[in-house]
Amino acid sequence: MKPVVVAAVAGVVFFLLPVPASVTSDVPRDGSVVSLAAGVFRPVWRHLLWIEVSAALAERRYVDAVSTLRRLETADGADWKAAAFRAHVLAYNIGAREPMPADRASRVVDAIRILDRASVRSTAPELRLAGGVLLMETWVLDPAVAVRIERALKTTPLEGARRRFADGLAAAPGSFDLRVGVVEAARLRGIEVLSRGGPYAEAAAAFDDAERAAVPMEPSAARGLATGWAAVVRAADSGTPEFVASATDELARRIAAAEGGGSGPGFETMLFQSALPGFCAAAESRSARRDPLGCLSVVRAALSIPARLSSGISHPKSTVDRVVAVLDGVAKARPDLEGETAELKVRFTGKPR
Repeated sequence: MKPVVVAAVAGVVFFLLPVPASVTSDVPRDGSVVSLAAGVFRPVWRHLLWIEVSAALAERRYVDAVSTLRRLETADGADWKAAAFRAHVLAYNIGAREPMPADRASRVVDAIRILDRASVRSTAPELRLAGGVLLMETWVLDPAVAVRIERALKTTPLEGARRRFADGLAAAPGSFDLRVGVVEAARLRGIEVLSRGGPYAEAAAAFDDAERAAVPMEPSAARGLATGWAAVVRAADSGTPEFVASATDELARRIAAAEGGGSGPGFETMLFQSALPGFCAAAESRSARRDPLGCLSVVRAALSIPARLSSGISHPKSTVDRVVAVLDGVAKARPDLEGETAELKVRFTGKPR
């Protein structure tokens, strides 16, 4: 919008507005007229800037929209909506369209930092919600993008999302969206830690967070998966073989319900398979603690869920080698369990050794 037009509109609005009685009854002090004019003009000016943002978005001039939103944010630091909108345009309208992973990651990091700075000035939980949702977008979790975001933010996108949802929920405990965000982000963070092979305690803590946040929720797939994963991880760490078996059965049932059938492995089944390095670590830990029966129960859990839910899953060689090494160790320490370990090796590798 042309400066001359803006000035003209502002002038008309200023002279058409009624003059407050306090102004007409007293002689204004030096500068008070200027202050009054600025106070009257500011809402008009902000309204015009929002119009300019809308026009820029309609014409797909996203860089111009971001620039105008920054002017709005600078003019009133307490206006968190301008910051949230600027971050949204930067991430979704510009970042998601970047062809290179490095550029997409850079836009996301910039957007997250805008939201974080605004969260210092404002307690609006919507800022934390926006940051958490952004960090859980599929295109953000693409490994080529996520690794760059982790390098810049010093934490993985999923852990960053979990923290922001949790901070927002602490400020607005009644927010359903933030609660679901905590449940899902914490559960996925736990699976992420398991997929990297540990630390197992950190994964267990994430699943505990998901389970606690899910308690007030009505029965749902999200709540069921959160409690199911938490139970399996606890059982794998120190539960009896019977507890491992029952927790595994329950999680398999909840994964099947969430996926609703279909051919080939579903998303939740693939997530479980990605977590196998963590279960290998749990089996190795129980073997080192001279708990061969517990160790075998963890291996059975790692086998049973993918096998029950899909016939199309093959295990990575690195995982197979770790499991075979654990089973060989159990057979060596407990010759009476050699038959059972041999059976598990056949099931896991597809061939006897």
